[in-house]
Amino acid sequence: MDIKSFLFTWCARRNLTPEFNIRATGPKHRQRFLCEVRVDGYTYVGAGNSITKKEAQKNASRDFINYLVRSEVLNEIEVPVDANVINQTPETTGIIANIKPDQSQNQKPVFQEGMDPQSMGQAYHAVGGPSETYTYMDRLQQQKNVAEAEDLDVNASLHGNWTMENAKSKLHQYMQMNKINADYAYKAVGPDHTRSFCCEMTIYVRDLGRNVTGRETASNKQTASKSCALSIVRQLYHLGVIEAFSGTLKKDRSGEGIMKPYPVAISPQLEQEIEETLQDLGIEPMDVESVKSESTQEGESKVVTLLQLDRAKAMREARPVPGGVVSWSPPQQNWNVWTACNIDEGPLATSSLEDISNDLEKHHRSMCQNSQLYQVCQFILDDYIASGQGAWANVCVTQPRRISAVSVSERVANERCEELGNSVGYSVRFESILPRPYGSIMFCTVGVLLRKLESGLRGVSHVLVDEVHERDADTDFALILLRDMAHTYPDLRIILMSATVDVTLFTNYFGNCPVIEIPGRTYPVQQYFLEDCIELTQFIPPPDIRKRKVSGKRVNKEEDDDEDEGLGDDPEEDLNRNCVLGNNYTQHTKDTISKMSEKDLSFELIEALLLYIKNLDGDGAVLIFLTGWNIIFALAKHLMRSSIFGDTSKYLILPLHSQIPREDQKKVFITPPPGITKVY
Repeated sequence: MDIKSFLFTWCARRNLTPEFNIRATGPKHRQRFLCEVRVDGYTYVGAGNSITKKEAQKNASRDFINYLVRSEVLNEIEVPVDANVINQTPETTGIIANIKPDQSQNQKPVFQEGMDPQSMGQAYHAVGGPSETYTYMDRLQQQKNVAEAEDLDVNASLHGNWTMENAKSKLHQYMQMNKINADYAYKAVGPDHTRSFCCEMTIYVRDLGRNVTGRETASNKQTASKSCALSIVRQLYHLGVIEAFSGTLKKDRSGEGIMKPYPVAISPQLEQEIEETLQDLGIEPMDVESVKSESTQEGESKVVTLLQLDRAKAMREARPVPGGVVSWSPPQQNWNVWTACNIDEGPLATSSLEDISNDLEKHHRSMCQNSQLYQVCQFILDDYIASGQGAWANVCVTQPRRISAVSVSERVANERCEELGNSVGYSVRFESILPRPYGSIMFCTVGVLLRKLESGLRGVSHVLVDEVHERDADTDFALILLRDMAHTYPDLRIILMSATVDVTLFTNYFGNCPVIEIPGRTYPVQQYFLEDCIELTQFIPPPDIRKRKVSGKRVNKEEDDDEDEGLGDDPEEDLNRNCVLGNNYTQHTKDTISKMSEKDLSFELIEALLLYIKNLDGDGAVLIFLTGWNIIFALAKHLMRSSIFGDTSKYLILPLHSQIPREDQKKVFITPPPGITKVY
């Protein structure tokens, strides 16, 4: 029995049917088929792909069976031997094993009661609360009750006996007789789950010499149009345009559909057999006569059901649909975690994780003799490899920017004496060098991680989120998904790294997770403000310093006149002019800062600062942070035109931005020759 047949057999025993969804991916000359299998009642989505649909279905079935074995829903012994399904969970050893989390922290739930991914919000609960069941038949009955309530009219006699049953036909008759052309106008009101319709119509009445408008709202368009017609007809009745309704009103049908009780004669032998059968099943029959007599004494009619309460409840209960969580599984055989594909060819297609781990351990010993490993991701990978479990380590590290993901991956690969694509790789938008399928580290941006989360993180053992303190929208959304995954999959390791993060905020969000603080040294930094820079450089602003835009471009003559006219009207222009400095600043500094606009950027002041740094006769480079690509390019162009900084034998001007090619970005990491100062 193959793995797909075994999955169908297992589902058939539980009255379930696996649902396979296959779609083609990739170019036509290298087309692959991606298969996803879902089973009702399980949130996990088995995935597999191959060059044929049959193999893709087998791979997806194997992935789902692996999940059942890991979840202890299925015993590994029951799986066929030729299915190659192994509960591959390595015994933790080495450095990772020595870090044992606090037992009290493991016992404390991550989510509050009723707030986990499997629970629905308050807006989706039934009227009686989440414990009450609400079936499809209940919804139909509720809609029927609403329709009957809308048809009910207890004040019809006050309005000439005009009701929703007869008003619409009367209105159409009146419009035909008076040659009035008008249509019903509908408008949807409210959200989708409680949507209603508003109907409006306006007609001109010659007898009154004015318009009559009706506007009503109901649960559907038909009822809304009837209510609108009723509103117009009743207005016409009270205005004396039409007479009262003289026909027969709608009958009371509340008693229809109720079956009257009548006696049934059965043989005593059959009655005895029924009682014995109920006793064998442990079912106590309902005594209808006693309940009926009690309701007669109380003066109230009581509905009696012959169904047992527990069985009636079981019939009403529907299968719960768990909330969706991103699919995850530990590293598995025949699965490339970084391409999210099964391995069809080569030795990795049939090699077990133990064999791959042994090969990684041998290769690691001969490779890392001269490497200096101090990054967290390398500590994790090397510990797994040294303990013979390298195939179970696939570390994904996120970086906030493209240039940092690429540069850090190159740095780590250089430290490991490797080329990119071996144990270290990166993946950014439109460019990637992926590492090997097992025992590897991949650096990527947060956007790439979110794209991978769409199809699941199968095979990723650790997720490291670096610079988590930046708190952009992508990072926050990724943390929401990772938090749910950490609760659902305890074997997934998530590490948040930052040098300036609010530890309390993230610790509480992740359920009082452990915190590891690594002490380090801080470099002395001295801050200089605008007035300090003017004081140091004795900067004298040019006459047209206020005529420069924020982008760095000078304005033309027409714009010059416009700026002069509104110069004194903008209160923000006077912030520097009205700035009060202390006595430790000279009068020259006070006059200069009053002439400078706070909103504009002075390239001349930056040039003066560079000259001041040059006179210090120190080694190193100069890094200038600016607001965008336009002003970066404008400043670089301004410095290159300078007689001092434009000299390529003394200065190297390098713009740095994500829009420039990666080859140009790499230049900022190259140490220039002696005597040349790098400015970027």
